[in-house]
Amino acid sequence: MDFDQVADELYALPATGFTAARDAAARRAKTDRQPELARRIAALRRPTTPAWAVNQLTRQHRRQLQDLLDLGAALRRAQAGLDADALRRLTTQRHQVLDQLTRLAALAAAEAGQPLSARAREEVEQTLTAAAADQQAADQLAAGRLSAVLAPPTTLPDLAPLLHAVPGRATAAQPPASGRPRKAAARSGRQDRPDTAREEQQAIDERQAQRLHDLQAQRDGLAAEATRAARAVADAERVLEPLTEQAARATGEVERAKAALEAARFAERSAKEAERGARTALARLRKQAEQARRRAEEAESRLAAAQQSSAKRS
Repeated sequence: MDFDQVADELYALPATGFTAARDAAARRAKTDRQPELARRIAALRRPTTPAWAVNQLTRQHRRQLQDLLDLGAALRRAQAGLDADALRRLTTQRHQVLDQLTRLAALAAAEAGQPLSARAREEVEQTLTAAAADQQAADQLAAGRLSAVLAPPTTLPDLAPLLHAVPGRATAAQPPASGRPRKAAARSGRQDRPDTAREEQQAIDERQAQRLHDLQAQRDGLAAEATRAARAVADAERVLEPLTEQAARATGEVERAKAALEAARFAERSAKEAERGARTALARLRKQAEQARRRAEEAESRLAAAQQSSAKRS
């Protein structure tokens, strides 16, 4: 028995059948005297519905999924190279592929009888986004064995260099090549215009830097919050899994108890009916016995009278 083969088969199953199949595989490994393999199989976690839906993409739509991962790698290269045009183009393409894959995951889930809720669709898209942004997450996704959704990376790329790479951004004015004084400045007695332009541009730069700093702080805070939320959801799902199984077992026990109670009630009704029948039969027999006793007494009286009459004649 091979672990990778068993794991691939388990994560290809519907999520509802995962636990029973996993436990059966672990028992087979124990029977085959492979305790370490049995331990690894038993440690596999049942996938949440969004994770299961993403796993199916790796099996049913691997080409489209690879397109997303390739776009993610290209985006990282464009970020490193400060290629703003490529970033805009690749980001648009990534959104299109994300939408397509999310729809395909929802369709696969619906066809398997496990339709995705709005929240589950968001978690599918979140997982795909995380895989496009991070190579380690991409590797996890490509393996097709996710048990929980992936969180976005906690550290995002620094956007400051791109501010200077965007085409059309104003640049600081330079002093004129000629050293001749400007007549208008001389007549008005004001400072040279290049100095004023530089001060204005410096103020613009400072406002842009502050705005960028605020956006990055907000972005980092939201990323951290999303990570905490994803971890909390995963923890809750891990807690929920055994409780769900316990509830299923309890439901089965209740159903068995109900069936046993109904059988007991049927047996009670049958016993009462049998008792009533027996009492009726007993009363009938007692009546018959009383009638037979009286007839016997009458016959005995007639016999005694006949004997007396015969003795007198003699």
